[in-house]
Order: sequence, then structure tokens, then C-alpha cells
Amino acid sequence: MHKFYKSKITHNMVAFIDILGFSERALGLEKESDLRRLDADVAMVQVEFEHRPVHKSPNNVHTSLRKEVLAFSDCILVSIAGESPQAHLQGTFDLWLSELWFIAIAQWNCVCKRIFLRGGVDLGLWYRSGSRLISPAMVEAYRLEHNVHVPVIAITDNLYEFFEKSEDRFCYADTNEPLSIFREHVDPETKKKYKFLDYLSVAISAIDWMKDDNTLQEYKNTPIDMRSLVVTEGWTANVNEALRHHRRLILDAYNNAVNENIRAKYKWLAEYQNDVIEGYGDLFRECSVSL
Repeated sequence: MHKFYKSKITHNMVAFIDILGFSERALGLEKESDLRRLDADVAMVQVEFEHRPVHKSPNNVHTSLRKEVLAFSDCILVSIAGESPQAHLQGTFDLWLSELWFIAIAQWNCVCKRIFLRGGVDLGLWYRSGSRLISPAMVEAYRLEHNVHVPVIAITDNLYEFFEKSEDRFCYADTNEPLSIFREHVDPETKKKYKFLDYLSVAISAIDWMKDDNTLQEYKNTPIDMRSLVVTEGWTANVNEALRHHRRLILDAYNNAVNENIRAKYKWLAEYQNDVIEGYGDLFRECSVSL
């Protein structure tokens, strides 16, 4: 019995993700087409978080990471083991941090499709056997998600302390702080501080400079010593477009909110975008949000 349990119990990073507004939409279903639209949104979120990967490559990645992505109703559960073939090669610090980066990108992709998320992430024991799942980390991630009142994916103090105190953190150059993917927030209701995934900054850093074949052709036709300007201008234009789209989504969600409590969530998102933009000086000032 001891060997059986030992082979099943692992120390994992666990994320619990919830789709905002799902319950209200489910209770308000009147037609089959409404249900199908809701189902399509849930399926899209599952795909973004790599639920049931159908291609060989994602399956191999999941095996190498000992990663599981489970879905039930409007919730996504992501678990990445601290001990795996990939962790052996990459180290747990870099592995978990890179997976959080991918989770932030998944959140950005969902928001761009008008699906706002809230979540929590913790690390701790994980035991799964068939349809049975026991995990204190999952419970803590769920509790954090439940107590977060704005559309962010927060991390527990326990997880942040792991990253903050890890010796691997100090292998990075001073100009490349690995924990910059986190931002601090003070909950307006509880006044508690917590860190969350700065998905907007992560998305900005991931946006490519090249928009289409014309951009690439312009780059090729530009003298070598001037190509960096093409890259910079292309990236700036693409980020501006992305931020304008994000602003439209916030404004639409705010204007369509049915009560002040929901409007407050999108008011916070507007302040979040403005805060991120502030860090770039005047570069993206035109994309600030006014409510």
C-alpha cells in the first residue's frame, strides 16, 4: 500500500481557472443556439489551456512535463509536476515560471475573444488515481480564486515565496528579473495584497513586429543598418493595435455590465491597462482607457 501511494503522490504547481459570467449565462439560456455559443466559449478556453491535445507534439510535451489539464463545467485545472523529464533538464524554477508565462498568454488569448478569467495558483501535493483527485494545492488555488474580486489569475504567497527565494532566480541578469511577470494588487474589499500574472505585460512582450508579408518585404528591402527601425516601428504598431482592441473589450464589458459590482471589475481592468501603459512613457499613451 505504501509503494502504491508513493508512486502516485507528487509535488505540483496547480492552477484553478474560472470563466467569469458563466453561471449567469447558463441560467439565462433560452434557446439551443445560446447553449451552443456558451459551449463554444468553454471549448475555446479548454483549447487555450491545452485541454485534450490532439496533436502528437502537445501530447509529448504533456508527458515530458507530467502536465495535466482537466476541465469540468466552466473550470480549468492545470497541474505541472515538480519532478519530470523536463524539470530534470530545465529545473523546476524555470519550468514552472515558463508554464505561468504560457498561462498568462492563454489568458490574453481568451480575453481577446471576450472571455474574462479569474484564477488562483498554488504549489503542493497532488494525488490522482483514475477519477479520484486529492490535492491541497488545488484547494488553496480554488480558495484564492474565490477570494479574488477582479479578473486576474493570482498566485499564493506560498508559490511566490518559492520563486522569490529560489537560488535559480539569481542566475538571471539584473536587467532580466524573472519575477517581472507578476504584479501586486491590493483587494479593494479585503485590503489584502497578492501577486497576479501580469498577462497584459506578458502579451506585449510576446507580440511580434511582423504583421504580414508586406512587413517582411519592407524589412528585406531596407538597408541592414536601418532594419532595426523597421522592427521597432512594426512592434509598436502591433502593440498599439492590440491595446486598442483590449480597450474596446473593457469598454464593451463595462457598458454591458448589469450592476455596479460587475462594472467595478472592468473599471479595475481599465486602471490596470493604464498602469501598464504608464510604464512605456508616451509610447502607447493613446491606448489608455477612460470610463
